[in-house]
Amino acid sequence: MSAQKLYEIETYEKYLLSVDEVKKQIENCPVCGAKLILTHITDSQNMLAQETSKCLDCEYGTREVYHVLN
Repeated sequence: MSAQKLYEIETYEKYLLSVDEVKKQIENCPVCGAKLILTHITDSQNMLAQETSKCLDCEYGTREVYHVLN
């Protein structure tokens, strides 16, 4: 049985590419390349922003990323 991550904490160390490549990696679907629908919910008490992304073209599953607000 393989474990699947429910969320990830955003770190910028993984972005060692050009600005255009990083934008593509964040904004486009990893399966079909279409633009992802991004929604954000902020939690000011815990200093977090939850980003949820979903692709409407290929039904790519929901991806949750937490950003630390500092």
